Amino acid sequence: MRTSKTYAVSLNCDALDRLLSDDLRNKVPLCVDFSPWTTPGKIGLYQPTSPPLPVDQVLLPSDPKTGAIIAVTENGTLLGLTCNGSKFDRSAPQPLSVPESLYPTPLQLATPHHDWIDRFPFPRFRDNLIILNDTIDVKDILCDFFLMRSFSVKSNGASWDPDAWLISPEFNQKWGYLFY
Repeated sequence: MRTSKTYAVSLNCDALDRLLSDDLRNKVPLCVDFSPWTTPGKIGLYQPTSPPLPVDQVLLPSDPKTGAIIAVTENGTLLGLTCNGSKFDRSAPQPLSVPESLYPTPLQLATPHHDWIDRFPFPRFRDNLIILNDTIDVKDILCDFFLMRSFSVKSNGASWDPDAWLISPEFNQKWGYLFY
């Protein structure tokens, strides 16, 4: 029997509203530029040209590829995922039109998991989230993704390009092991 759990990755989803507590719900930023950032799984720093913005400011990015939340939403669209909550199931094989970084791994094809995991362009990260499903608190990582300094996507990068994603030192310190 398959179960359907409701975790989401888009600010427009009712499931995220249910996930976040009332006091945090209005503090979720759409796009926040933090410094310094590193590319997940790589050594190096990215220095943004503008100063960091306060976490409580909600901004709509002028380029939809600049925000990690927009990027996971775009990746979900490429994968045919909706924002009606996250299903707990195996990933479906993807057509050749889907970027290779989003192709499901053999583990994703064989193991039921939250489909929000599929939206990230890091195969090792996705596999580690599935392998550590009983160890990692899903609510914890989702809240950290939305509420702490987590990811940024370079403005000239594609949502599915792992090299366009930058990880903050704080998120890397807590969750960086998932990329190796």
